[in-house]
Amino acid sequence: MNNSNEIKKETKSKVLIVDDSPVDRELLIMILEEKYSIHALSSAQSCIETIEAVKPDIVLLDVVMPDIDGIQLLINIRKKWSQVELPIIMITANSDSEDITNALNLGANDYITKPVDFVVALKRIETHLGIISAAKEMVNIKELATVSAMIIAYNHEIQNPLSIAIYACDALEKKFTSSDLQNLKTALWRISDVIIKTEKIFESRAVEYEKYVQDTKMIKLNNS
Repeated sequence: MNNSNEIKKETKSKVLIVDDSPVDRELLIMILEEKYSIHALSSAQSCIETIEAVKPDIVLLDVVMPDIDGIQLLINIRKKWSQVELPIIMITANSDSEDITNALNLGANDYITKPVDFVVALKRIETHLGIISAAKEMVNIKELATVSAMIIAYNHEIQNPLSIAIYACDALEKKFTSSDLQNLKTALWRISDVIIKTEKIFESRAVEYEKYVQDTKMIKLNNS
């Protein structure tokens, strides 16, 4: 039973909360921890290191903090992670449209205002996690299409040296010449090179299947 719970917990999306207010931080943890795996920081100081270590799926970032404000931290995060790689929802007590627009222009995905409406917060987190999941799936589909196109190209590339090799074998049956033998050797080496290229594709991409709708399965490409 414990092992089952551990596996279930590991599959939860990870939310990083960065908020210096103990009350707001604890309230967010209390609301979100049933559905998500929560990591929380009281300041921005170690945020970048925490993101690198924890690899959260989404960040809830308070705008006003004493050491480094949320806007500066947002700028620092966006130097390393894009909006698709790591969505950020700003938490602000200031509903001024200029401040909100500034945060969005600097790379925030969304915002929620204090006092936090937890129903809205949950919905926005769910929405952005869904958007990111869909974006990653599109990347996987494009990667699969690219791999398929490369394999087709390599198959065509194989045909020419293979035809030469077969022709050389036919020629060898009739009359052995050093030229025919060299042509055969060269063609076979070219085929070998193509096979190595194909193998390298699958060394960098692992093909897995995941349940999609009902009993159907979908190919999933992950970095190995």
